[in-house]
Parts: sequence; C-alpha cells; structure tokens
Amino acid sequence: FNKNLKSIKEFMNNKNVFIIATGRTFKSIKNKINEFNIPYDFLICSDGAVIYDKMDNVIYSKYISNDLKKMIISDLKDKKIKLITFDNNFEITDNINENISRILVKTYNEESGYSLIEEVSKKYINLMVYKSTNWTNISTENKVDAIKYLERIIKAQKIYVIGDSCNDAKMIEEYDGYVVRNNTLNKNYKVINSVEHLINLISSN
Repeated sequence: FNKNLKSIKEFMNNKNVFIIATGRTFKSIKNKINEFNIPYDFLICSDGAVIYDKMDNVIYSKYISNDLKKMIISDLKDKKIKLITFDNNFEITDNINENISRILVKTYNEESGYSLIEEVSKKYINLMVYKSTNWTNISTENKVDAIKYLERIIKAQKIYVIGDSCNDAKMIEEYDGYVVRNNTLNKNYKVINSVEHLINLISSN
C-alpha cells in the first residue's frame, strides 16, 4: 500500500490529475481516505452521482427524479425485501423524502437479489442495477458520466482507469481501462497488479 501511495503523490506532483471513483458514499469513502491519508484532485462518489473537488466542495450532483423514485419504490413494495435505504449523495439515509441518487435494497437471499436485478432492469432499461456485496443497487447514474464531466473541466489529453467490480465495467470499456488481479469481472480486460504498476506504465509511455 505504501508503494501505491508514494506513486500517487509523485504522479500528482508531476502535474497529473488523480481521481478516486467509487460506489461508496462520500461519508464512507472519506473515512478510508483519512485513515490512509490518500491524496486526490477529485472524488467521484455514489457511482458517479456526485463529484467533490480536493477541498471537498460539491461541483456536480444528480438525483433520481421524484416521479421515478416513487415508481420504483411502489414496484419494490410488491417484492419480498428485507430492507430499503437510500443514498443522498453524502451518506446512507432512511428518509425517502430526501433527494436521492441511489436506492439500495437488501433481499433475504442472494437468489432473490439477482431475480430483483433482472425484474428491475427489464422494466427500467435506462437504470444501472447491480449486486454489490450486501445490496442490490438501483441508480440512474454511472461513473462514466462523472468522468466525462471532469474531462471537459480539466481538458484531459488521456484518461486511464482501473477497477475491480461490475460498477466499473462501463468505465473500463469507455476509457483505457484495467482491472486488478483480484477483480470480480468475468471479462477479458487488461490486468494490472496495482495502482503503482499502472502509474509506472503511464510514466513510461
């Protein structure tokens, strides 16, 4: 980990932009960032629904429309669901009346979780619906849209990305993407050992 951290700092010192893009909320990922003292120029959270700058100011945010939110919640009431909670672009909340970017659903077992993904995806073809470790995630956003927004701001000449799970797939395919070895994607993507490894490749090009 220390080698990755050192490489990130050197990468940024050479006037490159380093972005963290995660499915986590700001509150969740910020705890990890503070714990390990990870630097960044921009922080994309909630699967691309919100972007923070390095001073943690919100510079971009999107939410599910109220009408769509109501429709999805109404559909979910007909399912056997253990828990429904929401992402308000800062933290997880139980308050359905807040602006939300993502609906998180906990089912009673993994099989019903995948069934739910199939049903919701079939009805709402423009939503991003996927299974994370503990939740079925329902969102209108993805990391690519947030990266494209930043691409226009920073006027990037080249963008490299690295990921490890299904909510990274579109990002990996859109840009010069890599996956870490212990990834959960069953696709033939380019494999990288670490962030340090990718930065070394970039520097050698």
